Amino acid sequence: MWLGRSSSCAPLEARSILCSILPQFNNYSQQDAQELLLFLLNALHDDFKKVLKRQMRSSMQHGRQEQNRNFATESTIVSHLFEGQLSYVTLCMQCDHQAYNTQTFTVLSLPIPKDITKCSIQDCLSLFFEQTVLTGGDQLLCSECGLRRETTVLTCLEKPPEILILHLKRFGCKGKNQVKLRTNVLFSMKLDLAQFLSSSVQNTSSSYHLYAVVNHTGNLNVGHYTAACYSAPGRTWHCFDDADVREVQDILVQSPNAYMLLYSRKPFQKPKIHGL
Repeated sequence: MWLGRSSSCAPLEARSILCSILPQFNNYSQQDAQELLLFLLNALHDDFKKVLKRQMRSSMQHGRQEQNRNFATESTIVSHLFEGQLSYVTLCMQCDHQAYNTQTFTVLSLPIPKDITKCSIQDCLSLFFEQTVLTGGDQLLCSECGLRRETTVLTCLEKPPEILILHLKRFGCKGKNQVKLRTNVLFSMKLDLAQFLSSSVQNTSSSYHLYAVVNHTGNLNVGHYTAACYSAPGRTWHCFDDADVREVQDILVQSPNAYMLLYSRKPFQKPKIHGL
């Protein structure tokens, strides 16, 4: 589909292949859409790496020089499109020693503010990136002090991905019971993450446009998924509800049932990968 050789893929065919490699989804129980997407992207990434390694071995056998070995075998179109990077700065409250580390992500799972009926996606992002203090049993070992100390943690976006996947953490606990959070999270067609960027990438493009929404209706045990997806060539939105596909106005994309939001960066950079 990426190369333009095929315009569509039958969902039943895709599901059959998916279940052959991920048997946990080969049933009619309610599954988690975010978990499925992560498994799918990881499976694609691993398969692309196998192909790239075979191509590299073939090139070496034909006497061509090996170049960028690590890049060729570890980076794929999946990582180019979906992977971003978070940075964490930890500050010891006792001696002010700072430590820095990074973490790669494919999906950002955002908390939803508690005890409210309506919020914005910016509220969820602010809650995710807010500065936190680790105390008590959560204290970190300070390499300078040699002891566990209260620590401030600052989280920033170090590398914005080309495609940003936001997952709303709607399934949580209320007391001892697991519940679905039905907070209406308002989101916009345009999203800017500039305020969450680390100081080292302040000039990086952080503007995004919404292109898909995954909705979930129901509860923890029984429910139904639908999707709203944007078609760039036709500049139209379509709702996908099992076999029913219909065009919808963009004002109807906003939904209190939103579970996942997919944004593409503007301007979008098509990955420059050999063979594509």
